[in-house]
Amino acid sequence: MRTVEEVIADPETAQRRMLIDSDYPTRGKIRVAGMPIKMSGAPEGGRPMRRPPELGEHNAEVLGSIGIGADELERLKRDGII
Repeated sequence: MRTVEEVIADPETAQRRMLIDSDYPTRGKIRVAGMPIKMSGAPEGGRPMRRPPELGEHNAEVLGSIGIGADELERLKRDGII
């Protein structure tokens, strides 16, 4: 069992691109886990990494998909429900 610090410092971790830099809007640059599965036929670098969403970032899209309109969404925000 290795500590997080040992894993981060391991040269193989860097060589396999297991940790990659990501730019997060409220935190700046952070290191996140890369794709653990490497395929020999896949393009180098794979798909571009997307940052994780912020809390509530997709509320309008998700709630809109179940029929909640803009007025109801605003009421839910105002009432502290979302």
